[in-house]
Amino acid sequence: MLEYRDGAYTRAGLDPGKYRVTETKPPLGYLYQTPSWSREFTVDEKENGTRDFTYTVDNTKVYPKISISKLAGKTTGVTLVDGRYVGEKKPGWYDLGEKVSFKIIVRNYGNATAKNLQVVDTMTEDLKNAVNVQDAHFLVLEGIKTSLGRPVSIIQKAETYLTIDELAAGDSVAFDFVVTVKSADIPVLEKLKNIVKVTGFYINGPDTLPIPTDEDDEDEDCINIDSPRLSVSKLASRTSGVTLVDGRYEGEKQPGVV
Repeated sequence: MLEYRDGAYTRAGLDPGKYRVTETKPPLGYLYQTPSWSREFTVDEKENGTRDFTYTVDNTKVYPKISISKLAGKTTGVTLVDGRYVGEKKPGWYDLGEKVSFKIIVRNYGNATAKNLQVVDTMTEDLKNAVNVQDAHFLVLEGIKTSLGRPVSIIQKAETYLTIDELAAGDSVAFDFVVTVKSADIPVLEKLKNIVKVTGFYINGPDTLPIPTDEDDEDEDCINIDSPRLSVSKLASRTSGVTLVDGRYEGEKQPGVV
């Protein structure tokens, strides 16, 4: 008979012979081992089933963690550290009709394989009013691989929704979300926000369970749009005392004498 208590297996009442004890399922909340923990032991005839054999199994707690990051191409002020941007994002300026690419990184920094990851991109109303919504899409390169060089299947289910088949522990994958700024009629020009979120499941032996959500499952970035502005400046041929700067005269105009 084998008894399990507090991470230890104890043999009692076995007939003489050779035996193997194998862990087929870890305690709740611990990782399955590959290969499974296993030990052999022998019961001698002279012991007559009176000796106990005790083994301690070192199990590792399961730690399912994923994160996502997003950064527009002209945003500055931040540094990528362990899959997340550190610092204060300073939105860049984009021209009318310009294409904007947001780089997205999905990372598995837990110790269990992440599976069936779902990435959803959400544009605020101000951003929707500033871009061609019908052209918004994820840009995933053909033959894309993870940061560790593994093939990965990424399927775009809709313009703002895609799935990733799986990411091994310690691995990540990057792709883009692309929008195009309208050529005119944009009501709001600054701090147009784009948000992205990731959810998924993790594998532990035969079990597939939801990955607990936390704050680094979501990220956002903003863009500004530089709309053309017209100005008029005027200067008589003999007027002095001013300098032309960015299309306007600076200084005090001194009228000339005819």
